[in-house]
Amino acid sequence: MNYFSKKLTKVSHYVLFSSSSFLVFTSLLFSFPYQDGWPQEIEGGVDFSSPVFVDVDGDDTLEVLIAGNTKWVYLFNHRGEALPNWPQQTTTGSAQETSSPSVGDIDNDGAMEIVYGSDAGQLHAWEFDGNDVTGFPVNLGDNIIRACATLEDLDGDDTLEICIGTGVNLYRFFVYRHNGALSFFKNVEGRVHSTAGIADIDKDGNVEIIHGVDRNVQYGVYAWEATGDSCSGWPQETGHHVDGSPALADIDGDSTYEIFVGSIDNNVYAWDYLGNDLASWPNSVGSGIYQGVVSSPAVGDINNDYVLDIVIGRGIIQSSNGAVFAFSANGDTLPNFPIIIATGSVTSSPVLADIDGDPDIEIIVGCQDGKLYAFNPDASDVDSFPITVCSSITSSPAVADIDLDGDLEIAVGGNDSLYIWDLAVAYDIDRMPWPMFHHDPQHTGRLPLGTGIPVYETETDTPAPSHLFPTIFTGPLYLPQDKDCRIFDITGRTVDATNLTPGIYFIEIDGQITHKTIKVR
Repeated sequence: MNYFSKKLTKVSHYVLFSSSSFLVFTSLLFSFPYQDGWPQEIEGGVDFSSPVFVDVDGDDTLEVLIAGNTKWVYLFNHRGEALPNWPQQTTTGSAQETSSPSVGDIDNDGAMEIVYGSDAGQLHAWEFDGNDVTGFPVNLGDNIIRACATLEDLDGDDTLEICIGTGVNLYRFFVYRHNGALSFFKNVEGRVHSTAGIADIDKDGNVEIIHGVDRNVQYGVYAWEATGDSCSGWPQETGHHVDGSPALADIDGDSTYEIFVGSIDNNVYAWDYLGNDLASWPNSVGSGIYQGVVSSPAVGDINNDYVLDIVIGRGIIQSSNGAVFAFSANGDTLPNFPIIIATGSVTSSPVLADIDGDPDIEIIVGCQDGKLYAFNPDASDVDSFPITVCSSITSSPAVADIDLDGDLEIAVGGNDSLYIWDLAVAYDIDRMPWPMFHHDPQHTGRLPLGTGIPVYETETDTPAPSHLFPTIFTGPLYLPQDKDCRIFDITGRTVDATNLTPGIYFIEIDGQITHKTIKVR
């Protein structure tokens, strides 16, 4: 008897049905079919660990990784079958695993490795066959609580460094090399529950590392150079813990990154790479200790206006003050948001993807009421959502075409099992700006430059035809002399059209926004 059948036996004695009524009954009970081989029971269930979709064995289908709540890291193929020598045990003692595995070719040998920081304080790195990578595990001397390893080449040698913080007593942020050698560590003022975001935030040719700390002291968010030096303008203060992980995105087209993150102090913060508050940020999401932010933000253009949006959940653990907020990059709350969910907090982090085939990008997020929600950019429910899954979801969803059948699958960890559904919508990687927790299997937390901002290949010194697809220009911007014209930047600030610096601009003619332009130099 498969898992699906076992689920039905719990209710079948209440219903007498023929084979035809069985189909009607099950279609009412389940909005979407499960992917073949799913769900899979996870020992102890899943608590905050989020599924990772990635091809680890080179067969072009995607494997699924997740950590269970009791000392195991799982690696399944797309059919729900455990790969040989998996799951891997993280400790022989008691453990409450709450972080997510990270995946990348850390040693540049052409094969993927799985990296995981355990609750017991061991930094693991496994080959996909389950063998330890040489030099691992590494004893960090303190527990890991929810912080995932971030994998990135910090020094330009084509191998990936491993960046991770500890979560109970040591208050340190570590950077290790691919062979387990310590590159450097930094003492910080609080526990690190936050997964680091990594990007070249200041366009200097070197990446920087940004993470939060979980303590109400002086600082909330740190930024380090790849060498371990503090970035200019950092760290930045927040009013309380930063449990969530920063999202990095270029919102104004200048090829530098802005940083977004929430705090237990009920605010969502946004800074430029120098640590300056962005205009109209931070933004409040509530008041009181139960309306803070544990969720990590996702970034993408969800409503096709060519302005990036920031989406985040609200509510601390086990509260009933859940909500989903969506802000435009200029700090405005999108129409009809926030969405209030009074049945549970939203500590899950949202993902952004087209899951219904319409022109918009949808928001998918779990809730501690045990439901998986999906919302349109106008805050309405996506058809057939929410899906009642289990008693609680703190895991973040993930979306991909894991079996190469051309359509989309969606996964989330529940407090009993790992669930994957098969959606009848075509898979399009360009329609998935934020497909999993912290964006990608390496957990970089960054939106690639140019995402959500399509541009033409040719350059022109006059505005494009009357639509909002952008065009690049290099010279002066010519506006009609017989019209009432205004040009404004992404924050809504009116600017002088004769003296524009590189960036993204909108043109309003006779009260209607008609053009978008990008000055490149």
